Amino acid sequence: AAAQQALATLRRATARYHDVDAALADGFVFFHGCEVRPGEGAVGMLYVHLERLMDGVIEPVRPGALVYEPARTADGKPSLVAAELAVPIALWSQPAPPNFLGAEFQAEEEFGVYGLHVWLWRNNPEGLFAEANPHVSCGEE
Repeated sequence: AAAQQALATLRRATARYHDVDAALADGFVFFHGCEVRPGEGAVGMLYVHLERLMDGVIEPVRPGALVYEPARTADGKPSLVAAELAVPIALWSQPAPPNFLGAEFQAEEEFGVYGLHVWLWRNNPEGLFAEANPHVSCGEE
């Protein structure tokens, strides 16, 4: 029950960001283009909210990042596929990486954060917390 409530909170907190313009208006900024992880597959494009990311707090009601799939429709807008909970490694004082609902965050050394993708908006056969999603395309894999 607690897990379902936490996921419902994250869904409510991110639902308005299906429109990327709403995310931009709320302070998210484009961070990097569509990422494909070798051997894993596509992840998507990342938009981050720097204030949330840098506060060092992990809370589903205020996710630090959003993952989008590049536009595949006529409107030219990307599709929201996941939220990312993240915290800078330098701000994490515990000996073990953070976790959410029993899923351990992955150290993303290239970005200096512990991060966890939560595939709320695109089904992922690899799992709710997998790094990549075979149902997401960057158009190049």
